[in-house]
Amino acid sequence: MITVSPAERRVLDGLLEGLSNKAIANRVGCAESTVKMHVQTMCRRFGVANRTGLALAVMDDLPRKIASLTARNASLTETNERLRQANLQQRTQIVTLERALSLLSPSALANVAQKDLTHVNAV
Repeated sequence: MITVSPAERRVLDGLLEGLSNKAIANRVGCAESTVKMHVQTMCRRFGVANRTGLALAVMDDLPRKIASLTARNASLTETNERLRQANLQQRTQIVTLERALSLLSPSALANVAQKDLTHVNAV
């Protein structure tokens, strides 16, 4: 996979929109010669002769990138679902503990709290 720097990405975005080097330079806030240098560097990296070839090479790579992002999205969705389930289980445990604590008398509750403090201090 060929990578581009953030500055090259901004130039490439303008190139894909069909902007001239001058228009790209105005948009990204650099000299026109800098845009030309980025285009030449990317042409060499992608193994193409000119900006048209560069645009075509980038567009040809889009289906692979889309497939990669789709797979990544599926993986993140799966992870999100596992975390949601774990969160739900923890919330259920908390509610169960809260119900159990509500059944204890105030003196029993104080006794449980004292034992917990004794345990914490011992550690």
